Amino acid sequence: MLGMNLLLKSGKRIISDGFLLLTSTHLAAQPPLVGSPASATAFVNVNLIRMQSERVEPGQTVIVRGDRIAVIGPSADVRLPQGATVIEGAGRYLVPGLTDAHVHLTTDMPWAPARPDFGDAPLYLAYGVTTVINLRGTPTQLEWRRRINAGQMLGPTIYTAGEFINEPRVNTPEEVAQEIAAQHRAGYDLIKFHEIFKPGVGYITTKGLSLAAYRRMNEAARELGMPLVGHAPVDLGLNALLEARQPLAHIGMLSNMYFLPMMGNRVWLFATAVALAALTLILAPSGMAAIIRRWRGAAQRPSSGLSRVRVFATAVWLVGVLAVLCAASFLPGGPMFESLALRLAFTSLIALAAAAALGLMISSASI
Repeated sequence: MLGMNLLLKSGKRIISDGFLLLTSTHLAAQPPLVGSPASATAFVNVNLIRMQSERVEPGQTVIVRGDRIAVIGPSADVRLPQGATVIEGAGRYLVPGLTDAHVHLTTDMPWAPARPDFGDAPLYLAYGVTTVINLRGTPTQLEWRRRINAGQMLGPTIYTAGEFINEPRVNTPEEVAQEIAAQHRAGYDLIKFHEIFKPGVGYITTKGLSLAAYRRMNEAARELGMPLVGHAPVDLGLNALLEARQPLAHIGMLSNMYFLPMMGNRVWLFATAVALAALTLILAPSGMAAIIRRWRGAAQRPSSGLSRVRVFATAVWLVGVLAVLCAASFLPGGPMFESLALRLAFTSLIALAAAAALGLMISSASI
């Protein structure tokens, strides 16, 4: 089903409540639904973009009756119903209503506050978003959905998940299945797998669901016809995710659990950070002392073994810093996330760091 909204040159939009799957160039007129208004709205002489192909169809007329698109065709061929409200679309474009498939209608994030009682609803429509998928909800969002569907509130169509599912809210396979069944009975549309966050405390999920509970979560959602989306089961690994065929809310989590599994290598990351910091503390004073001695003309030529140690130590430090900068740039959220060149550079820097570290150990042992 596609909602249509008219994008005006002035930047304003006219939102139509018509819904019909667009499958052909000219659709036969549909009889009004029982209980729908008999009056029609006609968008005439409009440039139509169906989003089914990369083309614009100029000079089209779209007639909406009630909440259904009744007719689409060339303006010269479409007869307007008597008494229809006519919206002139010359020089304008009619497109399907947009869907924002990842929203949080209520949020505790101070940098993204939400207006109370879904006060943001008209803004979604103003920008052409006619459907939203809310990935954490409460009975309040269910009430907003009811009011919008009943025509008592102006806003986009809402599909909403309930509370996040993870430990410690639920732990065993039986508890997981019971929670999903309860959300289904309450009227939620989908399930969100996510770490549990407690305001004022932070994340209270520790290891995540067990493999048995995770599998049961996916099975129970499918049995009830509820889509499931969420974070990756980092502690269970990529194979568990693939076997369950679980959709991810953030594709970048594949980096964290497979391509660059930071959470699974926290000890090594901590050791690397400590080593780099220690090397910085060692090199900085000695480097400054060498510069001062040379400036005063009192520099003494070190032994060849000590010189090699200094060269390799400086190389390890410099390459390590560059590798950290590369990783920070292309990891999820980084400014150059799509850069293949940075990934190749990072790989090369790691190889150089390993070679320099090996040279440093050999040189140190030979002193």
